[in-house]
Amino acid sequence: MREAGPADAGSLSAFFAAVWAHGGPDAPGFAGATAGSIAAVRSPAALRSRMGQPGRRMFVAAVGPAVVGFAATSKIDRDHLELAGIAVLPAHTGHGIGSRLLELVASSARQDGFRRLSVRTELTNDTALLFYDSRGFTPVGEQVEVINGSRIPVVALTRYLEPVPTARAAGSRNCRWLL
Repeated sequence: MREAGPADAGSLSAFFAAVWAHGGPDAPGFAGATAGSIAAVRSPAALRSRMGQPGRRMFVAAVGPAVVGFAATSKIDRDHLELAGIAVLPAHTGHGIGSRLLELVASSARQDGFRRLSVRTELTNDTALLFYDSRGFTPVGEQVEVINGSRIPVVALTRYLEPVPTARAAGSRNCRWLL
């Protein structure tokens, strides 16, 4: 698990091609995508250009030279980071790769001074909803997004990355960590 760099662009491109080939437009997390839109964003040049943008980071899980998992983030403001998503090749799911990628993202976000991590996913993506719920994310709103002309109902989820005071008894100094 590590942050992706320009040398990873080719492996990332192959990773996205494999993920798309397995699930296509009906795959959870790809709602509204088309073969053309996926081809455009997975080109090595497009991936390298996004790696160099301020406020954006990409992370990979690799087995040898092959990327088997991916996560990306975008800065919302000085305290708030958006997780653009996590994807793991089907043959590698169920082995903790997504969880470790999420913890790498959260750790990096804390180190960079972010206090909140948010993600959006389709309301029908039960796998993602269970994944994020079990890792401390809470729903904060729903909306309909238009992606390539398709109307996609999504839910926004947030996880706080710093100690948050809880209700306390008089004189108590307890707080809890939201991880």
